[in-house]
Amino acid sequence: MDDKTLEVQLSKKCPYFLSLMTFPVFYPINQEFFEEQGDQYALTPDALLACGPYVLTEWTKGQSLKLDKNQDYWDADNVAIDGMDVNIVPEVSTSALDFENGNTDWTKLNSTLVDKYKDNEAYDTFLEGYLWYLQFNLNNKYLDNANLRKAIGTVVDRDNLVNNVLKDGSINIGGFVPQDFTTGPDGKDYRATADKFYTEVGEDGLKAAQEYWDKAKKELGVDKITLKLLYEPSDPAKPAAEFIQSEIQKLDGITIEMVSQEKENRIEKQKARDFDIVLTRWGPDYADPTTYLNLMITGNSYNYGDYHSEAYDAKMEEAANAATPEERWTALQEAEKILMEDSPVVGVFQVGGAALKNPKVTGIEDHSFGVPYIYKNVKIEE
Repeated sequence: MDDKTLEVQLSKKCPYFLSLMTFPVFYPINQEFFEEQGDQYALTPDALLACGPYVLTEWTKGQSLKLDKNQDYWDADNVAIDGMDVNIVPEVSTSALDFENGNTDWTKLNSTLVDKYKDNEAYDTFLEGYLWYLQFNLNNKYLDNANLRKAIGTVVDRDNLVNNVLKDGSINIGGFVPQDFTTGPDGKDYRATADKFYTEVGEDGLKAAQEYWDKAKKELGVDKITLKLLYEPSDPAKPAAEFIQSEIQKLDGITIEMVSQEKENRIEKQKARDFDIVLTRWGPDYADPTTYLNLMITGNSYNYGDYHSEAYDAKMEEAANAATPEERWTALQEAEKILMEDSPVVGVFQVGGAALKNPKVTGIEDHSFGVPYIYKNVKIEE
């Protein structure tokens, strides 16, 4: 409308529109500059423009980045530091050692280092929006059985996984929408008013899972089956997958073969439907339950297990066209209930972040959607 005002006209209701605009794919870029760079755009510091608080000035691929304060930033007067150096370190133990030696001010930790540093004054944990879940390939003749899927979803002791294996602030999540992520019209967290699913743990979980498995065996006419679990060999996926394997194999007659693939290959196998069960994750693009629930609508490109439910699709359509925010919220929670009853996917854990942070550093913001970390307000005490 003028140099600083953009008007957007929506073709349908989108109550989360402003949240959606925080997702990087919607960020503006200079069209003339972009076209001048051609296929080299953003591959070097000189081929990239910045309108944020920092400018990328040096980039050694796979090793480091140097960010300097952007003097042309609209709020540059309130950016306290001159810039940041980011080191790309493959081994978390290496970055933790750099922290101990005073060469790094902030680094994330993995589960193997939590016990070592949990009593350190620099230790910090936070909850992220990433949800790790099991997705079942419904083209598999066994996994097309709902009772088998429920048996697998129920037998995994999520409390044991997050408290004794991951130990990084991750939490038990049996639904398909994370906690502390989005609030409803009543101002309450989504999970606070939604139904709870897969709440059984320990012996209770094993007993309930065995009952589902017994029903599945009768319906399938089998006593033994072998299924493959696809996962990526990184933290936290690898320790979580190994734990899940041991849990599922507590059900007599089920053998789980492990298929380890780097993330890119794991995703390609999902696209090709070349999996039985996959431990996969989703990070929210915006602060609304639909960023997760839309994944399982018939025909969605991320619906790798080919789940189809007319009831689920209809409930999601009802939510999209609801007359009031309250009716929409209720429809979304009812849709999640349908999804968890069918269990084409089952949530396992919501990612927690464990980190070491220099006590003199303040202002690192972590967000559960959009950009995970914001550094504009970082300050370092003298």
